[in-house]
Amino acid sequence: MSRENFRFKSGVWYVLLIALVSVLLFGRATAAPMRYAPKADAKFAYKVEIIAELPGRVDTSSGTISYEVTSSGEIVKFDYYNGLGN
Repeated sequence: MSRENFRFKSGVWYVLLIALVSVLLFGRATAAPMRYAPKADAKFAYKVEIIAELPGRVDTSSGTISYEVTSSGEIVKFDYYNGLGN
């Protein structure tokens, strides 16, 4: 075995060893905490207007959409109310 080949194989083993030790020490990646964490029973309302320019016409939808948070934690669940009309 040539000297360069031995150095390459040794280098590869060192990199693999460092990667394995890093995984064992630090574990798997965890998700970042949510930036906005609404509480259960929180209510939100947004006034929305959407204008779509289509070939030959322009469609507009507007209205108020409302959300109520039903549960909070790692997964946030909510109910949606109202909608948009033309």
